[in-house]
Amino acid sequence: MRAFVLERPGQATLIDSAPYPLLEEPYGAVLEPVVVAPCSSDVNTVYGSGSKKPDNLILGHECIARVKAVASRVRDFQVGDLVAVPAITPDWRNVEIQEGNDRHAGRPFSGNALGRSIPGVFAEAFGIADADTTLAKVPEGVRLEDALMCVDMVTTGFTGVEAAELKFGDTVVVLGIGAVGLMAVQGAALQGAAEIYAVGTREISVRRALEFGATEVLSYKDGDI
Repeated sequence: MRAFVLERPGQATLIDSAPYPLLEEPYGAVLEPVVVAPCSSDVNTVYGSGSKKPDNLILGHECIARVKAVASRVRDFQVGDLVAVPAITPDWRNVEIQEGNDRHAGRPFSGNALGRSIPGVFAEAFGIADADTTLAKVPEGVRLEDALMCVDMVTTGFTGVEAAELKFGDTVVVLGIGAVGLMAVQGAALQGAAEIYAVGTREISVRRALEFGATEVLSYKDGDI
């Protein structure tokens, strides 16, 4: 199977000999990528934190996929379904989830494993251990590119808004207006922020920040933010 892998620290390459994923019983699924996106976290895995990863780790954690096979106790999905695969895939059936530990349930960094400590999505096929608690069907009419942004960029930006416990009428500053920052701007607007100051300089991002709800965009090049 072809796959894009971390061959060794600092070296990523395309190989033709990656093992085909096994279907994990009783809740797993095997999926075929339809659209994928690289992430700065993939770059960090290759050039930074990947120094202790297994040889030929398949990279990638941003993906819209089609279901190729489902295990015996999967109820919500069937072969052929088009699904969004979240970048964060903890074991939602682990008892530690009940304690609010959705990042390290069962083992350290278990929620952040796809393409980092377990095989990722940059391959002809990949496996998910629990389809029903992880995947989401892509509604008819949603552009694949838009759905793809929801698996990491949108959810990360919105999670930042939630973590800040933003309340209706608050004033917000968003530092950085890349994809995640832009989604934080939009999340803050949806949460009811009265004023949203976005900090960044890229022309296209400035335009998008204003479209997504920023009151004003400040440039760190114009003074001490």
